[in-house]
Amino acid sequence: MQVKSWILRRVFKYLSPVISLFENQKVKKYSKQNPHYSPIFIIGPPRSGSTILYQLITNFFNVNYIDNLIHLSRENLFFGFWLSNLLFKNKGHNTFKSEYGNTQKFGLHAPSEGGNIWYQWFSKDKIYFDKNDLTEKSILQIRNIFNAITNKYNKPVVIKNLMFSQRIKALSQICPNAKFIVIKRSPEFNAQSIYKARLSQPKHEWWSTHPKNYKELLNLPLIEQSVNQVYFIEKQIHEDLRLFPTENITIIRYDDLINNCEKTLNNLRDFINTSKLKDYSNVKLMSEDAIKVSHKDFNLILNLINKFDWKNYKND
Repeated sequence: MQVKSWILRRVFKYLSPVISLFENQKVKKYSKQNPHYSPIFIIGPPRSGSTILYQLITNFFNVNYIDNLIHLSRENLFFGFWLSNLLFKNKGHNTFKSEYGNTQKFGLHAPSEGGNIWYQWFSKDKIYFDKNDLTEKSILQIRNIFNAITNKYNKPVVIKNLMFSQRIKALSQICPNAKFIVIKRSPEFNAQSIYKARLSQPKHEWWSTHPKNYKELLNLPLIEQSVNQVYFIEKQIHEDLRLFPTENITIIRYDDLINNCEKTLNNLRDFINTSKLKDYSNVKLMSEDAIKVSHKDFNLILNLINKFDWKNYKND
């Protein structure tokens, strides 16, 4: 898969100037009208259940999404969606595995976060994007491309990239009618999962989504950084989503997704305003909420969590 991906990436990049001749005409044609569907963004802290949620939505619902094939053709997004729809049509990807959200090993149709796509407009060096941080040119490019894709296929685009937790204000200018699915997990297990991931990383490096104040947290012990990461990302999401009407926001709890999967997906299908691709009534998920560190460390996580006021971010 990785060799195949490498070859395809080189081919798409080499042919990009030629593909752009076709693509620019199509984007211009299909972006003229406002789309019937709003883009859907899945956001939340890392290790909150966002990947399995993304995989379920894109496998069982009639939506467009960035798969690994599209990510490989990232200079020509409209072409990538066209090629993916041509090859895979409305077939589910049947991929429910990942490596910390990365699905490159699991097939070209597996859902991707599309990280390198967004760096065309959102600089890697900037953590938080406020209003007016994007150029007007970038705003129009993003808007036109995704309006064109939505109009071409007449179905919503679902996007999961947790960096958008720190780009909500910028999104309010790009697509003021955007919808948001906020995934929430019990903070003690969310922080524990981040902590375990951090233990496998170089200790001086941050891991995954950065809260706006992450530099202030770098000198804290890893376990404390992990709790702060969950808290400040949820806090930022809560504050910035005030820019959007409440009917454009839904909150999904990890526990509900695991224990009441069918009901949760039914509610999401109504929120997204789409149809089923296939039946999901027999889907069974296993919870990852269990103590997986020493009891000393877990009790420390609980004590750190209790230092914060979660009333607006834990139970809203």
